[in-house]
Amino acid sequence: MARIKTVGPREAKGEIQELYRLILTAFPLIPNVFQAFSLSPPLLRAIWKGHVATIQSGKMPRRTKETVAVQTSRANACPYCVGAHTMFLKAIGMSEAQIETLGQELSGEAQSPLGDLWQFVEEVVQRPKMVAPPLVAAATRSVGGECEFLEAVAITGYFTRVNLVVNALGVLPDLPAPLMRFELGQRIGRAMASRLTRARVDFTPKPVVARPAAETLALLEADYRNALGAPLPPFLRRFEACPEILEAEASWLGVIARPGAMAPAWVPLIESAVADEEGFPGFGAASTGRDRAAGHSAAWDRAEKLARSVARASYRLTDAEFDEIRAAGFSDEAILEIVASAAYWCGTIRMAAALGN
Repeated sequence: MARIKTVGPREAKGEIQELYRLILTAFPLIPNVFQAFSLSPPLLRAIWKGHVATIQSGKMPRRTKETVAVQTSRANACPYCVGAHTMFLKAIGMSEAQIETLGQELSGEAQSPLGDLWQFVEEVVQRPKMVAPPLVAAATRSVGGECEFLEAVAITGYFTRVNLVVNALGVLPDLPAPLMRFELGQRIGRAMASRLTRARVDFTPKPVVARPAAETLALLEADYRNALGAPLPPFLRRFEACPEILEAEASWLGVIARPGAMAPAWVPLIESAVADEEGFPGFGAASTGRDRAAGHSAAWDRAEKLARSVARASYRLTDAEFDEIRAAGFSDEAILEIVASAAYWCGTIRMAAALGN
């Protein structure tokens, strides 16, 4: 199913089984993307919280949210997520003709009332250093206000993280492989999956009970200080109006800052390597991230190589590269944590770029 071992629904026990039950409230089956995180219950819980906060709750219409997810996934070259969220668009009522028109709008071949938003998302993902204030202002106007704009930014960051993990781990589509080989098969698969989803999933917005924003910001501040020796980036304070998004961010960072199988000393090193690879040297970590002794030399070199590959082009990673790092003594859980950590910082950098800091 992926390049690392996973826990399937039939084998799930304890916390994983509990999380799978929650996931089944939003999906007709356990998607392969969630199973890819199953070696780490904290990571699986974090990705689930991110999904609830960005897709299932908030002010922005579900159709717009799903489209932001599709546009982000297109820009990150993640066919798995493009297919999954195109299916969700069909499940909430879009026809194949409307989906085809939407594809033209997302690529700029046709005009759309939300054209500035689609352009903004693509720019944030592909050229984060080039995001210009006029485009930010236009995207904000197109969605109706600050809260909706923040939701769009959060979705872009969240799906960048998910896209990179999916690509890096080689997560296979949830639809049968023969259907995915041809456009007609993909349409048939989407139609089948959308009918099943429409029958089993409630698409009404879900209210999220979140801690007060000030309390969550204090947790985020503590984790940034402990993990990176750096203050909380200013962009995260913009999310005070969206407590559920802040809490999802705290969940993600809490796992990344206190890894299980991955060496804790690698947290600032991976963050620094990813920021350097993305062209944002000095982002986040107060240290340079170049203390090889802290990263255990040869082992750190392997981890850094994988993290940089995730940031550079996760879709180009191969089975052979994973066999190589596994042969060097890395467990599948450690590999998952390294990949998820690199993906986390890629998404964080894009959110920061979108919000101007």
